[in-house]
Amino acid sequence: MLLWDLGYNPRASIEPFPVASIVFEHVVGEFEVQATSDGLGIRICIVIRPTPTPPSTLIKILEIYPMSLPASFLQIAEFSLPHHIVSYSFNKDLFAYSCQGHVGVHNFVSNTAVAWTEHSEFCNDVSEG
Repeated sequence: MLLWDLGYNPRASIEPFPVASIVFEHVVGEFEVQATSDGLGIRICIVIRPTPTPPSTLIKILEIYPMSLPASFLQIAEFSLPHHIVSYSFNKDLFAYSCQGHVGVHNFVSNTAVAWTEHSEFCNDVSEG
């Protein structure tokens, strides 16, 4: 993953080098980006599905402050789920997900979580769209 600075004026020459980069052991499936709560950094939620069998999902939360020198990615959380997630969302310190008949919310800062089992009549609606 590379972070590029695109905040140049039209007449400036752009440096052909990323601000920061990071390499992951497994292929990144999806990711979401949002500002940190202080507005000075970037928080990235990365979803990795390392193996199809057994199904699992690895979640990594990174932060980077591009104005700090040298800028580098800092992993602030990592946790795994025993299933492939169907859908997810993250905001501030929370990661919410739906997977295999379960809905859960994980607070990755306090490392606490809660999960619910979906009722079967609703489970098909969530899983199938």
